[in-house]
Amino acid sequence: MSKNQLVTAVLLGVLGFAGVIAVKEHRQDTTFTGASQQDLIQIINSQSLAKNRIEDEMEDLESVLDTLQDDTTSSEARLDALQARAVTLGIIAGTLAATGPGVEIRITGPPGSAGVEDLLTGVHELLDAGAEAIEINDVRFTVRSWIAAGPDGSFVVDGTAMELPLTIRAIGSPVALEQAVFFQGGFAAQVEAAGAVVRVKRFNELEIRSTSALQPMPESSPDQ
Repeated sequence: MSKNQLVTAVLLGVLGFAGVIAVKEHRQDTTFTGASQQDLIQIINSQSLAKNRIEDEMEDLESVLDTLQDDTTSSEARLDALQARAVTLGIIAGTLAATGPGVEIRITGPPGSAGVEDLLTGVHELLDAGAEAIEINDVRFTVRSWIAAGPDGSFVVDGTAMELPLTIRAIGSPVALEQAVFFQGGFAAQVEAAGAVVRVKRFNELEIRSTSALQPMPESSPDQ
């Protein structure tokens, strides 16, 4: 198989995967019961922004792929650029590991001091701040991920049970991501008011090795 054909095959696979993410309907999550209208609007807006990022990348890749398929004499430079774009989309979709500047967020506290809505607020604030990849306790978080409440103040993230302390890693501008965590009235303020402690460490080079292995979301949260 030629390099041209190989890149085309990879892109078709990535586009198909990204298409599933972009059109996937959000299931009704009973863990949002009782959330304020402002919180729900913030979560919906954050999800829409992340979804739009995927759709924009899909449109760009489709355009380049059409050109590549029509032009069998594409230069090595074009193929290299196409491969780089495929890697970018793979990182956003969670199918590839990611390396770059970023932050590590450590959350400690008694059970129940951080809830599902708090955690969702935190990850979506990171996405809004430009996070390219997010990992929660070694579980890759993407736009198709889900979080549910577990027993005794624990969480279930994409089928993996976890509890405090939590470690969240995010790739992106360390300054912007730290500001998103400590934004007035945001994630850190909410959980610290409930007794948790939030610490952020900046890195010039941070590696997120986990990749997306999404498990089906249960019909209801585990504690119901």
